Amino acid sequence: AVVYAAPASADHNQDQHENMDLLVNEPNATGAVNSDIAFWGDRAYVGNYDGFRIFDVSDPADPALLTDFRCFGPQNDPIVWKNKLLFLAVDRTLTGPDCGSPTSAHDDPEGWEGVRIFDVSNQRRPRYVDDVYTDCGAHTISLYPKSNRKLMLYVSSYPLRPGPTCGPVNGPPAGNSPTHEKISVISVPTQKPENAK
Repeated sequence: AVVYAAPASADHNQDQHENMDLLVNEPNATGAVNSDIAFWGDRAYVGNYDGFRIFDVSDPADPALLTDFRCFGPQNDPIVWKNKLLFLAVDRTLTGPDCGSPTSAHDDPEGWEGVRIFDVSNQRRPRYVDDVYTDCGAHTISLYPKSNRKLMLYVSSYPLRPGPTCGPVNGPPAGNSPTHEKISVISVPTQKPENAK
């Protein structure tokens, strides 16, 4: 007799996996698409397309929601530094960098996409500090703490379409691919994050 194995697949409906147990499920309030999670100590920063949430996860079975900050931005992948600064990656062209900005045409030359910067030292009252435009937007951010005074952010773009300064229409004369082929580097002074560039 021949026995065929069932195909491997992810089962997102199971509450238990090998060596893991689901302790808590915390859907976001707006039903927005969730993105990534960044951790620092006993804090979890959970991004979603409508903003981010900060949890105290010191008791993993009973996380405490500290804030649910609304700031529309597709992807909103977070990265955090010392529970002081939070960076969100936006990879969809918006009319501007502000949290209330709606989407605009992908190749709108006046559009914005890039990285938003927040002061999260008061985790119940995060504060929008500044933003940095990046060619082809921002999908995922890696942080390199050069020192306690200067951070380097490595921003990976992953636009699915051309953007304001990306792609065959608005890119340089040779054209930039609208797919994942761009890394931007942002320098952030930790004492004055509003001077990031």
